[in-house]
Amino acid sequence: MTRLRWVKRPRLSVSTPDKLIVETEPFSDLKKDGTCIEAIMPVEGKTFCLSARCDFNYKNALDQCGLVLYEEDQRKAVVGMEYHDGEISELASNVYHSDGYDRCHRDMASGICWMYYRIWVREDTVLVEYSFNGKRYSGMRRFRINREHQFHIGIFACSPLDSSFDCIFSEMKVMKEEKDENEY
Repeated sequence: MTRLRWVKRPRLSVSTPDKLIVETEPFSDLKKDGTCIEAIMPVEGKTFCLSARCDFNYKNALDQCGLVLYEEDQRKAVVGMEYHDGEISELASNVYHSDGYDRCHRDMASGICWMYYRIWVREDTVLVEYSFNGKRYSGMRRFRINREHQFHIGIFACSPLDSSFDCIFSEMKVMKEEKDENEY
C-alpha cells in the first residue's frame, strides 16, 4: 500500500501495511477529473498484474469503487461495482478511448459487499477479471493497448450523489511474473 501515490486524497483515510480504508465524499465522480478518490503507482515491464479485494458499504445509487489502469496521464480502464438500488448493483468495466468510453457490465445482487478484481497486462493485451473468493477468477473484458506508453495501476472510490460510504482495499498485490497460459 505504501507505493500508491494519491491522485485525489480522501479527507478521511486509514492506511496500514495490509489495507487502506477510505471514506468517499458526496458528489465525487469518476467521470469528473479531480473529484474521485484515486491512488496509483507506476508499473514497469511488459507483463504485470494488480489484484485487490474491495469491501464496500454502499449507501446511495451510483456509489462505486474498484481498480483503475492509466495509460500515460489518461484513464484507460476501470473495473468495479456500482450500486443502483436495494436489489441491483452493477459489476462493470469501462475502457476509455479518445472520443469517450465503452462499458461492459453484469447485474449483481446488491447484498454483495465485497469483490476481488484483477487487471492483467501482458504485452499489448489487457484482461480484466473478478472473483468472489480471490481464488477462482472469471474474465470480464479483454482489449488492446499501446505498449509504447507508461502505465499506472491503482484504486478508486466515489459517490456521485449526495452520499458517502466506507471502502476497504486489502490483499493488494502487484505481480510481474508470467501468468500460466491455462489461466489467461
